[in-house]
Amino acid sequence: MERSQIVKKEISSFDQRITELLNRIQLIDVRRKQLLDKRETLAIELRSLTKDEIMLKESIGIKEKAYRNLDADLKILQAQLVAFEEELKSEMVSALSGAEHRLLSELVAKSDNLKERLSILATERSKTGTRKDILEITLGSNLRPRLEELRDKIENGAVMSDDGLEKRRRDLASILQSIQEIVGRTR
Repeated sequence: MERSQIVKKEISSFDQRITELLNRIQLIDVRRKQLLDKRETLAIELRSLTKDEIMLKESIGIKEKAYRNLDADLKILQAQLVAFEEELKSEMVSALSGAEHRLLSELVAKSDNLKERLSILATERSKTGTRKDILEITLGSNLRPRLEELRDKIENGAVMSDDGLEKRRRDLASILQSIQEIVGRTR
């Protein structure tokens, strides 16, 4: 009888150790799954941050280009100002005949008109360039990431219902149409 009790205690002890080991294995497995999930989340976040970095670099490039355009416009205006100041300082030639005086007046009027048109066109060019840059930034920061997100979901074979898939297709078509409209407006 004593022998059977010893065997029962040993079996009970083994059962207890097996249970403890199974519990540890389960805890390790849960931890492993948590780490895999966390790794996937971090990978997604890394891809997102990389896309954000690219978009920010594009935005900086566009803004630097707009700055260079504005700087060039400023230099043109400064050169015009210097030319006008020099013109005001010079003496008018009073020894012109009547026909020459009329021709000079016409040429001055045409020149002033052309300068005014040039100034207006330069301002419009600057405004259009700025508007184009804003549209490109909007496109890059809002619509392109959404398009990439939808493409990623489609490529990754995300399981969706027919309604969900149709909604995604409509979203994708809407984004593509918006991109085409923006590109059309910038041309």
